[in-house]
Order: sequence, then structure tokens, then C-alpha cells
Amino acid sequence: MIETERRFLLSRLPQSEPHQTWNLQQWYIKLEGQWIRIRSAQSETGQIRLTHTLKTRIEVGSSEEIERDISLEEFNEWMGLIQKSPHRRISKIRRVWEDTHIWEIDQFTDGIGLIIAEVEISDLGQYLQIPAYIQPLILEEITGRPGFGNRNLAMKNSNS
Repeated sequence: MIETERRFLLSRLPQSEPHQTWNLQQWYIKLEGQWIRIRSAQSETGQIRLTHTLKTRIEVGSSEEIERDISLEEFNEWMGLIQKSPHRRISKIRRVWEDTHIWEIDQFTDGIGLIIAEVEISDLGQYLQIPAYIQPLILEEITGRPGFGNRNLAMKNSNS
């Protein structure tokens, strides 16, 4: 699936209540030249989702993403491999707002202290109406800036 998104650095979280909140832990490991993301997501209601993702940048703002749910057994197998290998890890709280688009706003923990909003769109040239609860919080658009990508923000730690 091709994922096209715009991303924005925010000064703070919106005041309005999100529709959903998730606690995310993501690990990145490079195998045979390909970065793999393993994610554990837990919702405020206790729902747990475990995923394996391959993501390849196509152009600024667009990536090919192959994501699949994995079992707890497969997740634990990946964690065993990750613990023995150089990897990167990141933790964040994701809040989701739904209006004309789905807005995901990540508050990075682990001392990173950034708040990043992202929205998936069909085309980077598409007009995007930014909701009033987000617009005044935007410090700058960071679409396509590699230093703000999750993998690059992830803490380099072979023992976490």
C-alpha cells in the first residue's frame, strides 16, 4: 500500500478530547538491508495490536508500507532477535482525532519531548483543510524531513 502523509511539528497537544488514545512501543531492526518495524500498541480500553511493518520511502511524503498483524508468539520471536541485535526503539502516546481526515498526534516519550501531527492524504498536492484545533499549534511543516522520521528519532540502544 502506498502511504502519503503530511506531518507537522506542534507546540503542544490540542485542547479537545481525542477519539482514541494508544500507547506505542516501536522497535526498528535492519536485516538484509531492509528496516523492519515491530510495534506493540495498547489502547486506553486495553486492546493490544502487534504489527510487523516494512516501509520504503518512494518520494517526499510517500512510502510503500507493508504492514501485517502478528501473533504474540511471533512478536516474542522478533523481540528475542531484537534483544540480540543492534536496534532502535521509540515510545510515544498516539492520540487520534477523526473529522474529514484522521489526524494522528504523537507525543514522544523517552525524553524526546516532541509532538508531531500526521495526516494521510491521497496526494501531496491535495488541498488540506487543517482543523481549527490543530492550526494554531503548528510550529512548522516537517513533511519529508528525515530527521523527524520515527526511525531517526528512535533511541539507538542495543539493550532496550
